[in-house]
This record gives sequence, C-alpha cells and structure tokens, in this order.
Amino acid sequence: MYMDILKLRLNDVFKPASQILIFLMLIGALAGCSKNETEEEGNGNGNGNYFLKVKIDGQWVEFTSEDVVEGTAGPSIHNYSFGLWGSSPDEVITIVLEDENPVSTGTYSGLEKYDNYTLGVIIAYVKDQGDSNPPDSYVTDPDEAHSILTITHLSDKEAKGTFAGTLINPITKDRVTLTEGSFLVKMARVF
Repeated sequence: MYMDILKLRLNDVFKPASQILIFLMLIGALAGCSKNETEEEGNGNGNGNYFLKVKIDGQWVEFTSEDVVEGTAGPSIHNYSFGLWGSSPDEVITIVLEDENPVSTGTYSGLEKYDNYTLGVIIAYVKDQGDSNPPDSYVTDPDEAHSILTITHLSDKEAKGTFAGTLINPITKDRVTLTEGSFLVKMARVF
C-alpha cells in the first residue's frame, strides 16, 4: 500500500510547496505506523540487525530494528520503483528510486522530469514531526538534484547500500546535507 500511494504522489512532488509538504507528511504518517511485532526480522541473514543511518549536517540520525526500517521494489505505472524508509516517532527518512529498467545493484543519481512521471532518486527527511506544525521537512531539490543512491545488495529479503544528498525545505528554502548514509533493510515487498 505504501508504494502505491507513493507512486501516485511522486509526480506531484514537483508542484507547489504546499503539495510537497502534504506529500512529506503523508510519508511520515505512513512510515510512522508501527511494525507488526510478530514479524520475524532478519530472514535474509538471520540477525535482524536492520538499520538506516546518515549524518545530517554533521549529526547522526539512525533508525534500527527497534524503529521501522523497510524497503519495497517492483514495477510501477511508467517504470520500476525501489523505496526504503526509516521511521521513529520524531523523524522519517524516505528514499525513492524510479528507473526505466528493473532496479538492481548499482549507483543511481539525479532526476529527469517527464510530462507524467519522474525518473531518478528522491530523498525526503521529516524531523520533529510530533513537535512542529507543519513538521520541518526537506526533499531533493527538483531544480538542483544532488541525491545519490548505491545499492550493493538486493534480494527479496533484504537491501543494502549507501546514500547521500542535499535536500531543500520547499517553504523556507533552507538546505540540509546528508553524508555517510548507509542501510540494511528488510524488504517488505518485492514484486
């Protein structure tokens, strides 16, 4: 369900700032849902030590198996999708890759806008989602896309890789820099 909603909203990311914030709040609400405590973690390697971590303006933000860290991959309306997210009650990071070929290991960067869809890497970060109204939200700048995603392992059970980028707040135009990003996430759905 998450990727279906995300696919419908992905093309709206590049509309006015108010729509971008609605998109980011939707991501935060969906990714912030509690995981099913009966799910077995670590099916791919048996350890369940899933994580997504990154330095944001020099400060570590980390999501672990205690939080929600998951990914999905598969075909979408115009192309192929890969998405992953880390979520806690206060913060959410979402990474979406749209590509014209089936997603596999490799490095992806930049954005290409078409009439009805977008290809490339979009990173979104929402902080203080419970404390501020609206939450402090950042997304890959569609005009100056500086987001990179490297997938080093991808299976129906897990995805592993690195990421980095510069994100912009669509309202204030403030920027944050993401460095040293890495992840090992359980794949919730692979089509």
